[in-house]
Amino acid sequence: MNLAPALAPPPDSLLNENGIPNRGRYGGAIPEVRWPKIWSPLRLLDMLRQKRWFFLTASSGDLLISVAIVDLTYAGNAFVHVADLRQGRLVAESSGLALPGLNLRVNNRPEEGAFASFRAPGLEIRFERPEGVNAYSLFVKTPELHVDASFDCVGAPDPLCVISQSAEGRPIYTEKRNLLALSGSIELRGARDILKGYAGLDYTNGYPPRDTHWYWSFGLGTLANGDAVGFNLCAGNNLNGQNENAVWSGQNLYFLEEVRFEFAKSAPEEKWRIGSADGNVDLEFEPKAIHRETRNLGLVQSRFVQLAGFYNGTIRIPGGKTLRIDRVPGLAEDQKVRW
Repeated sequence: MNLAPALAPPPDSLLNENGIPNRGRYGGAIPEVRWPKIWSPLRLLDMLRQKRWFFLTASSGDLLISVAIVDLTYAGNAFVHVADLRQGRLVAESSGLALPGLNLRVNNRPEEGAFASFRAPGLEIRFERPEGVNAYSLFVKTPELHVDASFDCVGAPDPLCVISQSAEGRPIYTEKRNLLALSGSIELRGARDILKGYAGLDYTNGYPPRDTHWYWSFGLGTLANGDAVGFNLCAGNNLNGQNENAVWSGQNLYFLEEVRFEFAKSAPEEKWRIGSADGNVDLEFEPKAIHRETRNLGLVQSRFVQLAGFYNGTIRIPGGKTLRIDRVPGLAEDQKVRW
């Protein structure tokens, strides 16, 4: 029998007795992510650097649904896009800007008590998990799209959480969940369909560097034998070298080592390669649909490319078992931001 290695549970506190983040990768989650106020001569500027977001992914049949709600403290944004991987295109796409506390909210709880919402003309999103409830609920409404979905944690593997520290010494918490049971419905331009498959989420709360750049890969689906598989792979400076790479196989969570991304910056819609020096990760990503956002607001700038498609290749997990990835749906992302 293949047993997962013993993973350290998260610490009771985000910071140690000296006020330093309890850096590490853990199997589990922190119930509430509440950082102490940062005091300095530039206290206001420091406070404005805190970022919080939920990013949600749901895979059902040929559809891959992606939703983000981002609180930058001084501003916020949200988007939703739906890719039809069989047709090879986005079939719905909407985004908007907002003011935190007014028409956007992301709270400090990634698990029970989680809440995030966004409301603007033409786009409404609500994501929550009340206390004592084992499932997250997602509601999305645009003029052409209506999503009412549930992400059930019962039977899902442990989340991955990472506590890290930026090069500037500021703390960052990120949590990744995968292989949550997806149910619900989607209505697109009057045509309604049932949602059934897997869902995942990314919750991040902390103080990333002003200039941040990362590459990200996320997959969720099944192997040829029907076993569930999911993975989260990242490279870049958002966690200051703290690795958030992992694979979920069935109900087990395994850590992975550093990975590298290879793709054509000028043509991200062409195939990507994601691999590791130890050979445990060898994946090819075949994009089918692309979502782009570029914003230049002076002091705040971003260049964001996110693609939906299929993964093929192998991931070798501890114990020597090789997972053969064959057309597993997922996302790949290249993001560079000054915030």
